[in-house]
Amino acid sequence: ILFGTAVTDLETYDRCAAPGIRLAAEPDSEVVAHQSAGSLFRNYNLLLDQAAAREDLEALVLVHQDAEIVDPDFCAKIRQALSDPEVAIVGCAGAVGVRGIAWWEGAVTWASFSHRYRELGGGEFPSLSWTDAEEPPSFTRTGEVDSVDGFVMAVSPWAVENLRFDESLGKLHGYDFDFCLQARAAGKKVVTADFRVVHHHSLELISDS
Repeated sequence: ILFGTAVTDLETYDRCAAPGIRLAAEPDSEVVAHQSAGSLFRNYNLLLDQAAAREDLEALVLVHQDAEIVDPDFCAKIRQALSDPEVAIVGCAGAVGVRGIAWWEGAVTWASFSHRYRELGGGEFPSLSWTDAEEPPSFTRTGEVDSVDGFVMAVSPWAVENLRFDESLGKLHGYDFDFCLQARAAGKKVVTADFRVVHHHSLELISDS
């Protein structure tokens, strides 16, 4: 399993993504963290090209520099999700009924992450599937979705071989939604899985709506 991150801020990567990858990685996992060059679309295509050269690849995990994996069973859960050969993309948050790049405006069916911020003295709020302490809403479930949130996204060897991010779409927003649409148009599945991640993100969720 290969972990890849495009780094624009080394301090953020060292504080967030790096310790999470160390927790999740297996002894034979490869970690590729390279200085960002151009758009996120371009950087992720470079990581796909690099992963495609590995004959023994099980999965490529694309990790934002501000995302921290906090699940020690992460690789086992990714491997389980990808045991279905029809699954191309796995995320920890996703929705059905998605009609645009604002995927969260669809019906969110799973979101096992917590949002941690530094403003106002710092704080954290959990997404709907983060904790089992209370009875979860009846609509929460892992499984097939229209789109996942790409801040931590595992892709299958098939996806590595056959899909690429559309660099004509922009610099950042919509990369995950379009990638999921490509997979589904090819007859493959996009799914959520119950792995836990902390997203270290400002309270300003979208800088350019």
